[in-house]
Amino acid sequence: MGHGMRSFEILADGLKFPEGPVFDPQGRLWFVEIDNATVDRLEPGGGITRFHTGGRPNGLACDHLGRIYVADKDRKILRLDPRSGQFEELAIALDGRPLDEPNDICFDDAGNLLFTCPGGSARSGTGYVCRLTPAGKLSAIARGFRYPNGLALDRSGKRLFVAESAPKRLLVGDYPGKGGVVELTPWADTGGAGGPDGFALDAEGNIYTALFGSGELAVVSPRGAVIERIALAGKKPTNCAFDPSGKLGLVVTEVDAGTVTSITPMPPGLSMRDGRS
Repeated sequence: MGHGMRSFEILADGLKFPEGPVFDPQGRLWFVEIDNATVDRLEPGGGITRFHTGGRPNGLACDHLGRIYVADKDRKILRLDPRSGQFEELAIALDGRPLDEPNDICFDDAGNLLFTCPGGSARSGTGYVCRLTPAGKLSAIARGFRYPNGLALDRSGKRLFVAESAPKRLLVGDYPGKGGVVELTPWADTGGAGGPDGFALDAEGNIYTALFGSGELAVVSPRGAVIERIALAGKKPTNCAFDPSGKLGLVVTEVDAGTVTSITPMPPGLSMRDGRS
């Protein structure tokens, strides 16, 4: 899967545990600094506007109105209105128990939010995946995983991929849409010191997943085979996202150097769902 010589450009540095890159409808890049408790927006001039959550923000999603949805490891799902700078709590508990450290988040085609809750499940196998409806109904749609992490739907919206970090693999399952549970089964072994973290899909269905601790991205084909490994400058990449305009290619968040890096050229990315139902 050669793309010739790639260029690596640092877009932001000096960050405190960056994660969760996502692009808004205006094409602006957002990400979090977990250890700074902020949701950040990269401005055209290279500056950063920060919104303080007071928690431990991790994964991000953006809707068609430009609102930012946050999986916060401080046991909550938040929504940020960038115009007011205010955060709203959307969910804090499942079946009467606090959420177990939400990690990553995405939309489905019906406007539901899907998110992982790994908590301390690397050994216990108690991690789970949730669905939050636009009306505020929350349910667990899959349970019993060892640190469920990144997640995304394929182009059809009918297959859900989840990174299970501890066993160093990606899972897949048929996604039933508005209701029902998902049976996730092993699909691809990625390896890596810390296993797969956050990931993004290109338009052809290839998955680019950050391998935390290994200093690389693994590229997994639609058939579940690792077809390329992209070496990075830092050892601890956390996540990645495709720029819809193509200008920035694939952006990667990395902890060791505290950077967000653009990798070009890259194939077009899969358009991310934006909560429009």
